[in-house]
Amino acid sequence: LIPGTIVTAAEGKQIRIKKLLGVGGQGEVYEVDVEGKPQALKWYLPQGPEFKREQLHALISYIVPKSPPSPSFIWPKTVVDQDDRGFGYTMDLLPASFVGFERWIGQHLDTYPDFHATCNACVALAEAFRALHLSGAVFKDINLGGLFLDVETGEIRILDCDNVRPNDTPGTIFFPDFAAPEVVRGQSHCTINTDLH
Repeated sequence: LIPGTIVTAAEGKQIRIKKLLGVGGQGEVYEVDVEGKPQALKWYLPQGPEFKREQLHALISYIVPKSPPSPSFIWPKTVVDQDDRGFGYTMDLLPASFVGFERWIGQHLDTYPDFHATCNACVALAEAFRALHLSGAVFKDINLGGLFLDVETGEIRILDCDNVRPNDTPGTIFFPDFAAPEVVRGQSHCTINTDLH
């Protein structure tokens, strides 16, 4: 999407593209202006009509209406569908103090969390996923690319919440390094139990 482009949310809100923030496996994330408020927009890369149909259905019928189970989740707020131009959803911007777990684990940071912040991050991550599971949902796409922390405090944020589904929904989305063996072997859907792996 070109900076300055306007797309329209499902409720009719005008969303102006400001700049590209990053690119992942499923799409691009932009900083946007939503009627004067800064937010982020995940814009899916073209992946075919079946993916779009399934993803829009999940966003509209399950994810967006559901309250985030924990403040640690950066939850989809509103759906944007521009027909042949593509689709996506808005969410809050990740605060600037947060860095990706990928950079932390890969030792690509200038400052690293101390023991206290590391413990805070681990407990916060476990509590966030426990809250998600207690709500009857699974994440389906756990990976280091969607996890962020504040290195000073250990506070965390979890992105890519568009892959949240009700427990044991058919179909699998997973990163092999993080998935339970039964999911990788095709013997199970993603469930609360396989999320725990």
